[in-house]
Amino acid sequence: MSNLVSIIIPCYNASSYIKETINSVLTQTFQNFEILLINDGSTDNSSSIIKTIKDDRIHLVEQENQGVSFSRNKGIAMAKGEFIVFLDADDLLAPSFLEKRIFTLSKSAAIACASNVVLVDGKGNKIEEDKKHFAANKSSQILEFNDGIITCPSSYLFKTEFLKKHNLSFNKNLQSSADKYFLLEVLKQGEIELINESPMNYRILNASMSHKITKNLLKDQISFYNETKTFFEDNNRVPNSYYGRLSFTIAASAYYSKEYFTFLKYFCKSFILSPKTIIALLMK
Repeated sequence: MSNLVSIIIPCYNASSYIKETINSVLTQTFQNFEILLINDGSTDNSSSIIKTIKDDRIHLVEQENQGVSFSRNKGIAMAKGEFIVFLDADDLLAPSFLEKRIFTLSKSAAIACASNVVLVDGKGNKIEEDKKHFAANKSSQILEFNDGIITCPSSYLFKTEFLKKHNLSFNKNLQSSADKYFLLEVLKQGEIELINESPMNYRILNASMSHKITKNLLKDQISFYNETKTFFEDNNRVPNSYYGRLSFTIAASAYYSKEYFTFLKYFCKSFILSPKTIIALLMK
């Protein structure tokens, strides 16, 4: 079907927000879409809430907990649309989100389209000015976790044919950093078109895995940089800025954390210990 959009929504214990998120799709000015809801082993009543919403375009898939990357990849395999959106279960789309992105991407050689992101709290209230997307060197901005850049995939509209042609999927070895890695893989193959309208509302929740410093999150950031070594021109030599970027990435991840002082303990040690010792410490 022409211009059909597949909205892929992984859901894990999102009962507080999932109905509002789905409604932000159902009220779009562009109505030719399917919603692929992957309930990833939720232990709350997310599934029951989803079933109360009667719309033939909603397809609910139940599975044991496999993680967000596995769920998104399943959505890619199921997608029938010409375009794909990876929407988090607590994020909200502006009413013209799909319309504006489809209009731009349909006449562009780019393989994805995105706009700015508005940070909101649990009640949907704006808490920070719009976060801008990329400028000239997008890959470097992702690798350096450039301040002001949001890499959450919910803001993007992707061409399905492009993703499947290049066998692009989310890295199941990564957790919160899987988003950044996926965009790096996309940028190796094509360009992302940027627009200045119809932003996506991105919830900042204290319980989110990317906003709470834990040992697993620190390990995930290290795994991300181990995976991205291939993005450097010389794979046999890691640039001097490598470990500084690693520390900065951890710092950015800790920005909203209530455990900020836990982060400081690791961050300060990163300036007085050797890189090898830092990695050994964080991997304990």
